[in-house]
Amino acid sequence: MMRANWLWMMLLLLGLVPGQVYAAGCSFSWPSSTGTYSVSVPTTIVNDPSIPAGSVLYTSVPTGVSGYVRFSCNGNGNGWGLVAPSEANLPANTDLFPTGTPGVGYRVMQNGSYIHAYPYLDLGNKSWQEEDAVTIELVKTGPITDGSSLQGSLSKFKAGTDNNYIIDAVINLANTLTFTAPACQVTTSNILVTLPTVTSQTFSGVDSVAGTKPFQIGLSCSSGAVVRITLDTATPVAGKAGVIAPSSGGSGGVGVQLLDSSGVTPVQFGVAKTIGATPDGALSVNYFAQYYQTGSTVSAGQLTATATFTLSYQ
Repeated sequence: MMRANWLWMMLLLLGLVPGQVYAAGCSFSWPSSTGTYSVSVPTTIVNDPSIPAGSVLYTSVPTGVSGYVRFSCNGNGNGWGLVAPSEANLPANTDLFPTGTPGVGYRVMQNGSYIHAYPYLDLGNKSWQEEDAVTIELVKTGPITDGSSLQGSLSKFKAGTDNNYIIDAVINLANTLTFTAPACQVTTSNILVTLPTVTSQTFSGVDSVAGTKPFQIGLSCSSGAVVRITLDTATPVAGKAGVIAPSSGGSGGVGVQLLDSSGVTPVQFGVAKTIGATPDGALSVNYFAQYYQTGSTVSAGQLTATATFTLSYQ
């Protein structure tokens, strides 16, 4: 009796072995582990408000993965695709994902095709190797705040099932990218305007003018800036619009008047004037300078008058 019972129990235990089941999922093949794509981006991108949503702001060079990344997947239901840095699922049915910086999204490309969110690809029951370079597109999705930035982890590749998966590679930004306000730089900080030689007889009395000459303030701009320019002087002539008293020289009874681009209207010292949205590249702001009789008589000699200009942005 006891022998028969022992044999029956052995047969029962042996009968369990052939029915062993393997759960679906993916695992690294030794000695590989999670790889890293370290993608370089510019340190700054000008935040041009005129660029419409949907426009590509930057496309990276193809970037290879670091390390040896090989893994195997068992069974069915093994997906592969992009997830967020937190490993949360990304929006489905799209290849454009949020970066975490408002107004900026990204796409990931391998072998000329955009990668979608997990579980974009069915890995099945086989081995895989992560080795294709990635290209990153940064896309404008809405208004971007000046001074906002991107850095750190951008996305991850997930392989396996929701309950049994690996992160076979991460996509990191190699440096910090900051979105800067559109701006201009002065191409010539010191502008010398040489007025023509005139005689005292050229003037007809107080408030008469002579020797008008155009000049330009040269700028190099990023598109989309709304620039304002302010002209000022330490030696304005009271009651005479746009007129600068000489800072040196031997002439008398005369100053220098500045006019705006119309060649007619005197500038207002200390008052910012909007010159509008800038192009992407060179911009010239046009003015005129001329002699202006301030006294009842004009005496011969040279004169020097000085003004300053300041740029500001909206």
